[in-house]
Amino acid sequence: MTRCVSILGATALVAMSLVASVDGHLYKVSTTGQLLRTARLDIASDSNIMIDALSGDGADGLLVSGIFIGAFFGDKSLNNADSFLARYDSNLTRTWLEVH
Repeated sequence: MTRCVSILGATALVAMSLVASVDGHLYKVSTTGQLLRTARLDIASDSNIMIDALSGDGADGLLVSGIFIGAFFGDKSLNNADSFLARYDSNLTRTWLEVH
């Protein structure tokens, strides 16, 4: 299991993925522990993902990096295993995706 935590002002952002699993989730939590929002990473059902890092982007967004095998919905994989950098807005909606 991969777990990443980033503290951004009054909220904590947590990402979790299970190795060899299609599960990848983002959680936005208040500093008092209240769950504010959750989102499943939009990956294809036959894909695997491992989240390596989270960081705030300075504009109320979130940068997520990692590796995936397969495809994000609507995006194609370049190789068998690709690294990615994605930006999510404050509502945990993906705004862009770079694949390498």
